[in-house]
Amino acid sequence: MKNIIVVSAFTLIWNIGFAQTCVTQDLDSRSPEVKEGIERQLAETDGSSARSVTYVQTVVHVLWSSANDNISDSVVQANIDLVNKDLRRQNADTSETPDHFLTVAADTEIELRLAQVDPNGQPTNGITHTYTDSTEFYYEFGHMKYDSTGGKTAWDTENYLNIWVVRRIAIDVVGGGTTLGVGTLPSFTPNEEKGLVIRKEQFGSGSIGWRTITHEFGHFACLIHPESIDTCYDADMVSDTPIGQPALALNCGDTVITCNNGPNGNMHQNFMSYNNLGCSNIFTQGQKDRMLNCLETQYPGLLQYRFLGVDELVSNRLEVFPNPTRNTISFDSKEKGNLSVLDMRGRTVLTLAASKGKNAV
Repeated sequence: MKNIIVVSAFTLIWNIGFAQTCVTQDLDSRSPEVKEGIERQLAETDGSSARSVTYVQTVVHVLWSSANDNISDSVVQANIDLVNKDLRRQNADTSETPDHFLTVAADTEIELRLAQVDPNGQPTNGITHTYTDSTEFYYEFGHMKYDSTGGKTAWDTENYLNIWVVRRIAIDVVGGGTTLGVGTLPSFTPNEEKGLVIRKEQFGSGSIGWRTITHEFGHFACLIHPESIDTCYDADMVSDTPIGQPALALNCGDTVITCNNGPNGNMHQNFMSYNNLGCSNIFTQGQKDRMLNCLETQYPGLLQYRFLGVDELVSNRLEVFPNPTRNTISFDSKEKGNLSVLDMRGRTVLTLAASKGKNAV
């Protein structure tokens, strides 16, 4: 049976349940001027986008001090794939979105793509591995973002989404504290520090850790938490996310009513919610519009994804001919697999199964 929970006081729940999940909004809202700037920027990034699928050129910097911290490239790619499923509403738990929110559920048509070309024009897999003596980084000091302070200097942040993976992220607050991840909001961070910082465990397998990446990328793309901490107001200024305040649900499908937002209650299934019970499974159409326009207006360089041409691709498994070609592509594959053909904007125009030997498209 579905529970209906009405919450009128939440301070104790907030302190216990949400303190270490996400501090992005708190870090970027410490003064009234910054808060006003965020609200003004959110209003400016509303609208619509003409792109079909938007690819965000991404690099992941793995900072490691022990072998266990040095996560493999395959684990990085697997987690990026899971984030993309969230963004494209292909995640396995879409069935858990309550019926009353299905009408606003959206495929954001955004995907993170690991870079194929580095800032020097050389082929890359979009992942770097850097040894560091540091086992903990204070986020506010940004030391994980510079070679000179034991981290990894960002690739050009105008053309790459930089994601730093570290063992532990500390926050410089009274009494100390840590967080699972932080994503920069545009215009309130130096260019060389823009991107996401994610705790290493959030790239683990067999968990829902990748949802931290999904959530923090939402912040990077101009989304903020839909719940308001102090008083009831439209905190994220997205019309199709309910006004509410943070409250834990006993079960993911429960209706939790705050700020008189019945009958549907909070959207604690939203990827940007403070909720930390693993209930996240939805972005809304309004959030999609905000994210797309944020990327278009604030980070246009990230969307110029560079694909390696056939003559640049070093492989002993696939031969493509003739090169160049006008109408027909023939290729000789050393093994069976799947082939995707993309146009110059990175859009997939054809996907097919390739047999071993000669094929033609």
